[in-house]
Amino acid sequence: MVNALSPWGNHHLIPFGPLREPLTAFSRVDAAVIHHADMVPDQSLSVIESTILEKNRFLPVYRSAMTPSHFFKAPNISSPLTLGVLSEKIVLCVSAIGSPDSLVQRIETMGLSYVDRLDYSDHHQFQPEDIRMIKARLEDLKNKFSSKPTVVVTEKDYDRDSEILLGLDPFDVLVLCYKAQRRAELKARSTLLMALPNEHKLKFNSYKDAKTLMQAIENRFGGNIATKKTQKNLLKRQYENFVASSTEVIEQTYKRLQKLISQMEMYGEVIPQEEINQKFLRSLSQE
Repeated sequence: MVNALSPWGNHHLIPFGPLREPLTAFSRVDAAVIHHADMVPDQSLSVIESTILEKNRFLPVYRSAMTPSHFFKAPNISSPLTLGVLSEKIVLCVSAIGSPDSLVQRIETMGLSYVDRLDYSDHHQFQPEDIRMIKARLEDLKNKFSSKPTVVVTEKDYDRDSEILLGLDPFDVLVLCYKAQRRAELKARSTLLMALPNEHKLKFNSYKDAKTLMQAIENRFGGNIATKKTQKNLLKRQYENFVASSTEVIEQTYKRLQKLISQMEMYGEVIPQEEINQKFLRSLSQE
């Protein structure tokens, strides 16, 4: 997964930079996801995709985004508040996540009167001295604007440090909740790309949604009804005769089976997951 807001940082690995893997790792993965894709221009996304494809020209590259859904006031997790609850408020964003800019940029679109921020390192465990520092900043904001500010944190930070964050009382702590966008869409596009032969993946990777990708595939490979029926029957026979090869590791066998399943789904042949699991296990025993 690549953070679109800061894709490569200073190009150094942890602990000298933000990267958990070198860029060469794209050569051995099955897919790449550009996260926060809705928060940067399309031109920037194209540059990121080009960098990824330089390392693996057949790699499917997807885009994802997190959409704010609601707040809740800690600790009342079961009482959602609308996103408009911060309108005209003074807000202090406190975060210990990998991309604090994503939180601040989201909050800045919600009609606030003023937004301040305190950023900690990713996965930071809040300590009593942190709470004192946060409360001191809140008091400064209160004195500056003659209004009690509100603290905003992410679900990730709240889940990790819910008890200690309650030490910010009497200041309210609002937790911003998200929902993932287009999960079904991404899965559909992934299934279609997986079904394509490697030599065609680079060309079809430019289609960014499942609908246009499917149309392009049909235009290129559609054929007439008789051709489709023949191809479907051929795939069914390949599935029936599927066995593991002595020259491949178990991961390769599984990927090969998944690709065959994806190709069958393109022709309307859907196989229950339980049957697929049994087929995979039987294929290993027949090796």
